[in-house]
Amino acid sequence: MERLNQYEGNTTLFYGAKPIDDSEPLYFIVEQMPVFPGGEQGLRKYISQSVKYPVEAQKMRAQGRVYISFVVDKNGNLKDIKVARSVDYNLDKEALRVISNMPKWIPGYLNGEPVDVSYTIPINFILQCNADRMLNVDNF
Repeated sequence: MERLNQYEGNTTLFYGAKPIDDSEPLYFIVEQMPVFPGGEQGLRKYISQSVKYPVEAQKMRAQGRVYISFVVDKNGNLKDIKVARSVDYNLDKEALRVISNMPKWIPGYLNGEPVDVSYTIPINFILQCNADRMLNVDNF
């Protein structure tokens, strides 16, 4: 697939990839974007309940935002799941696990037809300090 910033198809301007062969194009922005069951709130809940901070990453004090990209196909299945921006091997692996186990999405639509849409999700990993180990400036 040849990557393009913009591709004009019929009378609709959209961002995506123009296929080199007769395969289906991959879109980045469509009229109706794919939706996780339960919407944005459902997605946040799923991620917060599914992520388990890897022990090895905690020991190494690794934290940050891992970006996972994937394609929501015209049937709502996730495919081509990969790390778009890495933080730490263990955090990347956990983010991939969480996204790989997601339920089917509601597919994206262009001109009333379901299409394959590229999607990227950030997953934040933030270490929480124990309250008893935190420095209390008021005690000085």
